[in-house]
Amino acid sequence: MIKLANRRTGILIVAIAFALSGAVSALISSILISSGPNLPQWIVYFVGVPFAIVSMLFFSASSRQAPVLLVLNSAAWIVAYFTYLYVGYLSLSSSLQYLLWCAPGFVGGVCVALATAIGRRNLFRITKIIVVALIGLVTGMLFFAFNGVDAPPPWRIYADFAVWQSAVGVTLYLLSAR
Repeated sequence: MIKLANRRTGILIVAIAFALSGAVSALISSILISSGPNLPQWIVYFVGVPFAIVSMLFFSASSRQAPVLLVLNSAAWIVAYFTYLYVGYLSLSSSLQYLLWCAPGFVGGVCVALATAIGRRNLFRITKIIVVALIGLVTGMLFFAFNGVDAPPPWRIYADFAVWQSAVGVTLYLLSAR
């Protein structure tokens, strides 16, 4: 939907747009963390919507694909979130704790790459999906490598969401332009 004429400027615009979506996702997440039991648990599924909206704007080829990309990219967050819950369950006493915490970033990267490939068919190659997944893995580790498993300060959550979403979004943009 949004076409960027200049590649260098486009990278900057995409990075800023995804970083802002990461900040909004982090804000939603911190509201959930601070609200306690008063807030319904299903609201956690909306944390991925800002990323999905930005992805839809940059990567959908037609207005018919836009809702599909919105739903699939939102679902990617849900799959990554359940991976996070499962990994958290597995790694309570594991010495491989930080390696295991990479899994949600990796799974999120795979799901987002597959969802985006619907709008950008050239992304539907295993090498490109692996590249996005590895970027997701490395930046996903930021959530826990510097924070540990305890609840980090909110500014770190903002930064981690912004870095993950910006890195994965820019990677998708660069790979889909080829």
